[in-house]
Amino acid sequence: MVLVWAVLSSLGCTSLDLNIDAENLAVKADAVPTGLAKAGSGWTARGGAQWTKQDPGSVAGFELRWAESVVFNTVLLREKTDAVTLFRLYARRGEDWELIYEQDRIGKETLCYVEEVRTDTLRLELLESIGPVRLDSVEVYHTGSFSGRRATGSYPFKVSQYLRMDGQDIVDRLGDPGFSGYYDVVTDVIIFDNCYLASDGTPVFYQNREDGEAQFEANLSALRQIIGSRPVRIWMTIFFDQYRSGQKDLVLTAQFLNEKRDSINANIQGLVDRYGLYGIDYDWEYPESSTQWRAYEGLIQDTAAYTKVSVAIAPWRFDASRETINMVEHFNVMCYDLFDNRGHHSTIQTAGFEALAKTIYQLKIPREKILLGIPSYGRAVNRSGNSWPEYRGTVSLQPGGGYSGSLGKWGNQLPSFMYTEDGIEMNSAAYLNGYAITRDKTLLALVSGIGGLMIFRAKCDAPYTYEYSLHRAIRNVLSALLR
Repeated sequence: MVLVWAVLSSLGCTSLDLNIDAENLAVKADAVPTGLAKAGSGWTARGGAQWTKQDPGSVAGFELRWAESVVFNTVLLREKTDAVTLFRLYARRGEDWELIYEQDRIGKETLCYVEEVRTDTLRLELLESIGPVRLDSVEVYHTGSFSGRRATGSYPFKVSQYLRMDGQDIVDRLGDPGFSGYYDVVTDVIIFDNCYLASDGTPVFYQNREDGEAQFEANLSALRQIIGSRPVRIWMTIFFDQYRSGQKDLVLTAQFLNEKRDSINANIQGLVDRYGLYGIDYDWEYPESSTQWRAYEGLIQDTAAYTKVSVAIAPWRFDASRETINMVEHFNVMCYDLFDNRGHHSTIQTAGFEALAKTIYQLKIPREKILLGIPSYGRAVNRSGNSWPEYRGTVSLQPGGGYSGSLGKWGNQLPSFMYTEDGIEMNSAAYLNGYAITRDKTLLALVSGIGGLMIFRAKCDAPYTYEYSLHRAIRNVLSALLR
């Protein structure tokens, strides 16, 4: 970092309204620059002079110093420049400093979840950047309990999970704590990519394999055994897309929905009754005309007459009436495959703050119906459609049963990921949602007042027995704040 401009204030606005029902502790602290040389007169946490880095070897940043120890678990940072590429937060413990947070972006705004800490000094170190840095604001909170939104039992906060059942693989997961542990976190599991409707409206399992339905039934039975007595609701996604199914006659069109309406409804209701499903999830990516949207609405409304309905949507469009929106129990918002100007995939800025703002203010989806999607896979920074690193691929089983992850607790980036494109072996850096950013997004879901989270997809995550699995990241925050 060659040059740092540090302008800190206790105030600042965001495009997404947050409900942090707590005092901003930063306004009570003295803000003291570290590794910075004064470039003007006067400097406070509320804004003031510009500062340049003292020397190339120093670490630029600042400390918030309180007269007495404070307790906090949330730090909200805003940057005007989006230049930071590595920063860390430390809390003073007597004569020592404890690392409590690390991340590779601040950007317009980032929400940092830390395990509850008591200290009299918080240090921010700006270690790397791609240019001059100007901080906009820093806020520090002790975010309280969201006990009224507990993610178990009958409470409304949800964690949905998309689960693909391949062959007999769920049967093979019986007795596997790395898989069964997920359901200590998940409230709603959505079985997807296993059932389609043929051109006559009848259900097709496992791409019409002769034993497809028997395989489905065996896996569903095993899943119920794995869930046990935990209050997890089971949904099924109905696909129509010929690209997903590999069947050219399995395609969703307005004509199909209108002409086969009675058959479609009878068959879907039959699936709900036969398999004791809590509801049906729809994922049409995407209707291309007003005629298709109206036919889609008709399907949703018909289904809502006999069971619960959830819908997967992108954060930029859901062209449906208020009547239809009110019939949907929740919306699984696909906040992934979104890139920022660095090619980073699904950051908390693009796929958190911005995606939620669009969903709430432009699509006008009620907050309580929104589940923020978190990917358990990454994308190459070159945005290739052939590069899909899975989070589970960043860990390896070690002797003795432990896991050692290359991303660890804080990381999101793979410096090198090999993939094949047009028969040619390619290599690119890749960006995933690691443990820390998943905790941050969980906190964002709570303080933004939305209905919960969605994980896409189950088996791309590391085993639950790994301390930094993404399911564990979610559980870590909910256990602390949903008391």
